Amino acid sequence: MIDKLIMNEGSYFAHTSSEVGRSKETLKEHTDLVMYYYNLFLEEGMEKSLRKLLQGSVFKSKSVGVYTLDKEDVEFVMEVANEAVAMHDVGKINPIFQFEKMNNTLFENDYKELVRELGSEHSIYSCAFFLCRNLRKIDERYEDKKKKKVLFRIVYDLCFVISKHHGSFKKIDNELYFELENTIARLHQKPIFFKNVMMGNEFEAFDVKALKRKFQNSLKLDTNETLDYFIFLKSVYSLLVTSDYYATHTYMALDNEKFGLKKLSNEDVENLLSTYKSSELYKKIESGRGKGFNEKSSMNEVRTALFWDVQDNYEKNRDKNILFVEAPTGGGKTNVSYGLALKICKEEKKKRIQYVFPFNTLMDQTQESLEEHLPQQRTHLKLQVLNSTTSTFDKNDVKERKLNYSDYKKGLFDKQMIRFPFSITSHVNFFNMIFGTSRDAHLKLPHLKDAVIILDEVQSYAPKVWREMIRFFDRYAEVFNWKVIIMSATLPPLDRLVPGTGLSTANLTPNSRKYYMHACFKKRVKLNDEFLTKEPLSQGEAMDSIHSIIGKNLGKKILLEMITKDTAKKVFDSLKDINNEYEVLKLDGDDTKYYRRKLLEYIKNYNKEGKTLIVVTTQVVEAGVDIDMEVGIKNISILDSEEQFGGRINRNSKMIESGVMYLIYYVEPRVVYRGDVRLTLTFATKPKEALEIFENKNYFGYYNRVFDNLGIDDEVAELVNATDFEGVRKKMTLIEQEQVQMFVDYECEGVRGKDVWEEYKRILEFEKDFAARTMKLEMLREDMANYLFNFVMEKRERKVNYEALPMEGGMYYLEDGEKYMRSVPEFSAKSFNKSMFIEDFS
Repeated sequence: MIDKLIMNEGSYFAHTSSEVGRSKETLKEHTDLVMYYYNLFLEEGMEKSLRKLLQGSVFKSKSVGVYTLDKEDVEFVMEVANEAVAMHDVGKINPIFQFEKMNNTLFENDYKELVRELGSEHSIYSCAFFLCRNLRKIDERYEDKKKKKVLFRIVYDLCFVISKHHGSFKKIDNELYFELENTIARLHQKPIFFKNVMMGNEFEAFDVKALKRKFQNSLKLDTNETLDYFIFLKSVYSLLVTSDYYATHTYMALDNEKFGLKKLSNEDVENLLSTYKSSELYKKIESGRGKGFNEKSSMNEVRTALFWDVQDNYEKNRDKNILFVEAPTGGGKTNVSYGLALKICKEEKKKRIQYVFPFNTLMDQTQESLEEHLPQQRTHLKLQVLNSTTSTFDKNDVKERKLNYSDYKKGLFDKQMIRFPFSITSHVNFFNMIFGTSRDAHLKLPHLKDAVIILDEVQSYAPKVWREMIRFFDRYAEVFNWKVIIMSATLPPLDRLVPGTGLSTANLTPNSRKYYMHACFKKRVKLNDEFLTKEPLSQGEAMDSIHSIIGKNLGKKILLEMITKDTAKKVFDSLKDINNEYEVLKLDGDDTKYYRRKLLEYIKNYNKEGKTLIVVTTQVVEAGVDIDMEVGIKNISILDSEEQFGGRINRNSKMIESGVMYLIYYVEPRVVYRGDVRLTLTFATKPKEALEIFENKNYFGYYNRVFDNLGIDDEVAELVNATDFEGVRKKMTLIEQEQVQMFVDYECEGVRGKDVWEEYKRILEFEKDFAARTMKLEMLREDMANYLFNFVMEKRERKVNYEALPMEGGMYYLEDGEKYMRSVPEFSAKSFNKSMFIEDFS
């Protein structure tokens, strides 16, 4: 492409390397690499995706009416989209860029003539050449005025794609038009700028005034409330920045060799299936196929029936893209989803599996569970956790060989691109891949092609995003060839939020109530509302109720949940200080992964007969924490939360009698769930109806009532029509609480935190290479995790004078933190005394 646009293409450079003796990369070499990777993605199915999106795009305006792209239009747009990728860096012919950025002395004279009036940027000049070239094409090829207006609009939007390839993809508006108009006018005054451009004469003759006439109507077109054109532009931008990144990495990498895309091959899938089916778990499941269950069946027998029910119902709904699985807490959803994912990969040639969870605790547990079924000899099939505390590099592999800069660059590149065929990430990360506007977010999107995506605990997402979430997921699934498995113990019937739209959905557990109503689930915990009041209790009244409940259950393992950390702390301190007969432990979001693991091991093996064990916790325990207690005491919140908490009581249904779950009304749920429509039906607002739903597990009916209060919000549709990508991102962002991270210097497992901190500082100070620094810090993060504490900025935390602490790399450091650590001799660990810290630093 470049050699058809400019003369002397070998004289223009695109990149330089800091390595001694490394030659500069020419603009043609870079463009050829970009197009190599771009075409690789197209061949992997993205061309088909782009065509589908164009075929589904609808435009309208007063002058055009309703316009859909015909076959000729689609071919033209695919052509100009390819050119947008090929021409994205053509503006680097800018003599100022060549002289200043590339140290290209061939352009010293031109630089001196232009530097006072023009800058060293290149993207806007790429846009100008692309625009002039393709507007001319439209004028030459077509006569139909409506067609031309639509195609003018698309060409302009692709200019926006080019203009943002080093920035964020936020909103298409008239701002770029005015910049282009001024840029083209300026270049007309400086023909030396495009003296080597083969279309230079045409560019010089381009009528700037005509530009305004061409766009004054086309910019007013909207997309008729379809997602297709919106996703098309995101996809082209994503392909551009990803191909550009691949090409740049290829040049910068030490071997400078082209490479392919990572995916699950047919052989890989067979290997995964073989390993899974040879496990003892699967053999038991296989032996129970077709046996069903009755009222006397064990929990494992019920889980087995659920597994095959999902598999069989999938066979009846193979044409559907979004698959719902509703199953009780403890029903084996992870195993069900993994077995189904492998079946889909084998039968439908899917190339990657992506698990998505709301919390790190679920990610950790799922990793441990699934890794038992992975072939140990195939390192490229490892399950990669994509978060801030898990390294891309395997520790055993690191010990065996010394990593070099090539390894670091490759590791960083793989993580930035999620070049892992089997991975786990958070729901916040996943939503950013789909709705984000940053360049980094778009680097990941093409790698989700042909994926099985499993979303667990979907009820943890705010209801306000459900309607648009299911609409977007349905369309992405169709054009990106996804199968989306959505799981929950209290699954909202999300397809009912967008009736009449033909969503490709199927419920793989249409008879889920038979599992919920089986004794091993329904009778494993009884609800006790004896201490439930109509109005919130005072602290003294709440503690009286708690003591009364404990008194009724002496010698048992009791799980006590408060819905805020502040009230959990008050309850913990009260129980810890008042009665030494109880063994009182805490579990909340402030605890380290190490502490949590030691605590859960201790509880699992607890055998002190006659001793009352009380674990005071926050809602963190609901996030899939594998804990099994005899009695529960819970501050009421929303019904989803009550169900999740109930799943921690008599979890494995091994007690002779049912576990008991007591509800109290201490903190108002709206303190945590402000604005959530589910607050309209809780044990506080409608206790009788809530009790009926909880006991009979009628969450389908519950959510139908919740949806009546959800209302209709057309703002996202309006933002889509306005090609306002940033507006959509803000509406679809899953809110994360503001946090402060602090490293506490104390001794853990014989290692002093200060030694780890010094290594952290050393990497920050002395490792100048970005990739090496990033990956070394990532590896160190696993060791740092034992000393890291996150402060969610609630009322108490905001009082802390964090500025009194030294900071490195955005992280605060608490020296001599040992005095703030509370020893837990029961299981040889330490917990952080946050109250003491806050008192000292407020």
